[in-house]
Amino acid sequence: MKRFFFLLSGVLLAGVLYFAPVAEAIQYWADELITDGSVDFKEQASTPSNPASGRQKLYLKDDGNLYQLDSGGNTNPVTSKGYKNAVINGDFRIWQRGTSFTLTAGGYTADRWFSENGDGGRTVTRESFALGQTDVPGEPEFFYRHNQTTQSTVGHGLLVQRIEGVRTFAGETITYSFWAKADSAISNLSIDWIQHFGSGGSPSPNVDSDNINFNVTTAWKKFVYTFNIDSIAGKQLGTNGNDYFEIRIISSGNNGTYNLDIARVQLEKGSIATPFERRPLGTELALCQRYYEKSYGFNVDPGSSETKGTILVSLWNGANGNVARDSVQFKVEKRVNPTMSYWDVQGTANQVTVNGGIHEAPAFNTPVHLPSTTGFLVVMDTTTAGKGMEFHWMADAEL
Repeated sequence: MKRFFFLLSGVLLAGVLYFAPVAEAIQYWADELITDGSVDFKEQASTPSNPASGRQKLYLKDDGNLYQLDSGGNTNPVTSKGYKNAVINGDFRIWQRGTSFTLTAGGYTADRWFSENGDGGRTVTRESFALGQTDVPGEPEFFYRHNQTTQSTVGHGLLVQRIEGVRTFAGETITYSFWAKADSAISNLSIDWIQHFGSGGSPSPNVDSDNINFNVTTAWKKFVYTFNIDSIAGKQLGTNGNDYFEIRIISSGNNGTYNLDIARVQLEKGSIATPFERRPLGTELALCQRYYEKSYGFNVDPGSSETKGTILVSLWNGANGNVARDSVQFKVEKRVNPTMSYWDVQGTANQVTVNGGIHEAPAFNTPVHLPSTTGFLVVMDTTTAGKGMEFHWMADAEL
């Protein structure tokens, strides 16, 4: 560990103590902390002792980040090298699957977020903030809306994210923060986390936290919750590589019908909720594409009638008719070999468009053949003579 040392030097002139600048040192001048050069940090073998109540200490850890130590012994990051927010798409800018969903069972909605299976009718939509609004700071663009259209009587996760790897935050203190409001007050809401050790072989059973209850009013409010996550020492992973850490906002049921709006979700190490980390859109999209990628444009829903972005391959005469052979590389390597779907240019599932106008199901094989984490092969025979074949695709590698 490393720690700051503040050096001052002074002389007594005419009864007044005068502090002269010290080369390569930090000094106080009035209420400002200033430096006139480089600063040396002496090695420290361990975390400093706790400061007095109401005070804080600053020190550098060997991870290269600056931390604040409070009187309770909690260490909180002051600086970060980026990616402090463990949830992906916490500001709901990315909706590759669409921006409106009617759910009769559980399913993914905004990228990386899903709603668990529960009773009662519900929809999920992307909603926009007005430019210049000040209720939620930082000029966010979008928020997540859960509309419970008929009453639910069983508890289920309204907003859930599974973070790859059960080692995530194991044995550490974390803070979960988000903004929320509703169209009428809601009281039966809670938060919890789950350590899931995967499937296959003999994995350990889930470790679930106790629920923390909270209430939502009609005004935007920031909610902050700190958890001490269990150690995973002595636990056993499954063999299928699908272990994860899960964080959930839960409805306990019996809330009637309502709109619940959620914005700016952040999960980070430490006991303090720091300002929301807004990563560049291209960076956030690439993080999402590890789990879900499509050939359609950013704002075009899968299954739409769309010619832009299709895979176009040439046909030639083969032993089984008109043959297509090609390969497609994903923009981002997937978590596992993905599940594939495809559509013709009119948006019909499990069909391709041949020669610019004929839409047909494959005569032999599917066009998305042998998908791997890096791409897939186009292997297909058609019954229609033509010069080319085109289609859209989707790759799903979610947890």
